[in-house]
Amino acid sequence: MQQDKLDGTDLRTSREMSSKNHHLCRLLIYSLTSPLNDYLFFSCTDTTAVYPYEPVGCFKDKRNRRVLPVEVKTFSDMINESDLASSYAAIIHACATEVNKNDFWYFGVEYRHQCWSGVNGSMTYNRHGRSDYCLSNYSVGATWTIFVYRFVEGN
Repeated sequence: MQQDKLDGTDLRTSREMSSKNHHLCRLLIYSLTSPLNDYLFFSCTDTTAVYPYEPVGCFKDKRNRRVLPVEVKTFSDMINESDLASSYAAIIHACATEVNKNDFWYFGVEYRHQCWSGVNGSMTYNRHGRSDYCLSNYSVGATWTIFVYRFVEGN
């Protein structure tokens, strides 16, 4: 990240922080000739890394009362029948990327390629109970099942 030098200033503090939104942020505190003339500059740079996530498990879903009510995106064009493992891994990653942009913490892949999420996902993902009918080898849901993930705090 480039820092602009201001004429007649001292750099007193520079602190970097990262947020869930994958922004690398730097707080810059400049002081002019007197401590009474302090200025704060706060800048962020977007990064491409996806926030870390972990699997929660396979759960039942229902049309009238979705466990994660927001359909974020459908990735049916990403399925390559000759390489399902890579296809589903890419779909999960793409879903995580899209969900993270919306600041949701829980998301899931249903019917092999549908990405779902919602504001209160931590309280709703298990409302219909666990299921054994996901495509567990690939960690994606099948018909009326959703394989759920959650973002985790990074160090």
